[in-house]
Amino acid sequence: MESSTGRLPHGADHRGPGAFAGQRVVVMGAGNPAVQVATELARTSRTAPAGRR
Repeated sequence: MESSTGRLPHGADHRGPGAFAGQRVVVMGAGNPAVQVATELARTSRTAPAGRR
């Protein structure tokens, strides 16, 4: 993540997919909030979910 040039918002700050429309997005997380955010963003952006155990 240190080399990322994009934004790194927390899921708690997510207010909808509009800010990410048409962009490449990686959603990282292990819980239901990450899945919910990824599902919503997948409708308007190129989304890649990334989980961890």
